[in-house]
Amino acid sequence: MLPASKQHIAQLSRDRTFLIRTSLGVVAMSVVLAIITSLLIGSKHEPSTELSPEELLRHLGHGTPETSEEWILMIRTGSLFPINPVTSDCRIIVEALTPASTEKAPPEDWKLATDTTPALEPLRLGLRRGEFNAAAEALLALPRDTRYRSEFLGDLYFVQNNYTSAQKAYLDEAERFPNSIYSRRSAVISAWRNQSPPEIRVLLSDPEIRQCFHEAELLNILADARDYRGLAVNILSVSAKSLGSPATTIPFLLSATIWFFILMPFWKISTTRIAVSIGALFAGIISAVLTLYVVMVQERIYGFTDHPNNTPIAQFVFWVAGVGLREETLKLICFIPFGIWAARRQSRVEALVLAGLVGLGFGFAENCFSYQADVTSYNAWGRFLTANALHISLTGILGYYFSKMLMRRFHGWEEFLATFIAVVLAHGIYDAVISMPTLEKYSVLSPILMALIAYRFFDPLRSEMETSGIHLRISPLGVFILGSVALTCITLVTSSALVPLRVSLGIFAASVGSMVPLTFAYISRFRDI
Repeated sequence: MLPASKQHIAQLSRDRTFLIRTSLGVVAMSVVLAIITSLLIGSKHEPSTELSPEELLRHLGHGTPETSEEWILMIRTGSLFPINPVTSDCRIIVEALTPASTEKAPPEDWKLATDTTPALEPLRLGLRRGEFNAAAEALLALPRDTRYRSEFLGDLYFVQNNYTSAQKAYLDEAERFPNSIYSRRSAVISAWRNQSPPEIRVLLSDPEIRQCFHEAELLNILADARDYRGLAVNILSVSAKSLGSPATTIPFLLSATIWFFILMPFWKISTTRIAVSIGALFAGIISAVLTLYVVMVQERIYGFTDHPNNTPIAQFVFWVAGVGLREETLKLICFIPFGIWAARRQSRVEALVLAGLVGLGFGFAENCFSYQADVTSYNAWGRFLTANALHISLTGILGYYFSKMLMRRFHGWEEFLATFIAVVLAHGIYDAVISMPTLEKYSVLSPILMALIAYRFFDPLRSEMETSGIHLRISPLGVFILGSVALTCITLVTSSALVPLRVSLGIFAASVGSMVPLTFAYISRFRDI
């Protein structure tokens, strides 16, 4: 028996009046907090008008450089902002040199700048005026131990697409001046542009060169270098840092926690089941990491990727045979030990819950990776209802039929195979509808598709639910409603610290309005439990 207090909590989770009143109270409190937050931080939403014209120009990346590093950035890019001199390399020149790049008269203090850094004038001559031969000769005439002499020569070679000579020049600068991070990075980029995998691998085997890059920067480079082992190690490092960052994980950890407590009431909780559940979550996270590796191999190395110029059929094939197939296969592989465990215990509810938890672990990790790659993709409640629910449901369905096949000693394998094909197809169709431009007009149907997929998981879960003692467990409906309210209100308060209140309220209203139909679809499966 649960303590009286816990019995009361279980009863409250089924009390619709309590749920409605609590939800309205949380919303009202969050609106007040959002207003207070906006008033306290609102001044930061608008650009300061107290800057002088000169300070404003400098803030926007204009004005007169003051240091050698700023002069170099100005010559290379035409701007001081927002290039970071520590993480920049020769690619910034290609991005900056456009037909609109025009020659400007050097400022009055240009003579002082060239006195301290004599290689500056040849760089300006070669990049901004396009006089490559004269600039190269001027650089070659300087003593070899002149700072920036070989580095600027590498820049000139690079913009001429002479990547072999550029790489040699950058390496010469790096050898003479150990602090030249730009040259070390540019040597790798030159070998990359030169499509020379062996040279890339050799360069990155040098710790002093490799440490000049962040792990995420190296993903495409290592893939193009066909460094499968290095790519695997790098993905593990990137994943560990992403999942270990509180700023990245906390929003989605909350979403995952809510779904975890929604699934728990469908069975009798025990120490063994909790331990296995945690293992299933970790297995799902591992499947997401494996997916990152397969994505790099499949899309970057073998070129099986989505491209706007592809035909609609080719794009659809990518979403089904690419995204859907690889994700569902890897999640299933990671579920196999738990499927065997459930089959030996002849427990279908364990198969359903554990498969759903593998999908939840995958969804949690995918959310973290997507958020770190693109902060604008952050929508806690939206992904709670879609991405998380999609992976829980699809993996739950597939795991259920897999364990069912094992329980029958592989009799009915054709049913499992048909389910696998259907799950992959459903996953691909859902992604295609929300991603393909030609199917954009059908994207309004995505919540209906999502609801149908969720029904295929929660209907058997309801039928296999262990009902003994159910009145002593917290209701999935209560967890879902209060969790959804918490997520939306947290989004409202946090966004009010980043954008004006009217904008944050608009985001809040749009988020709630767009997800209401899907919300009621889930509620229909959680009521009366």
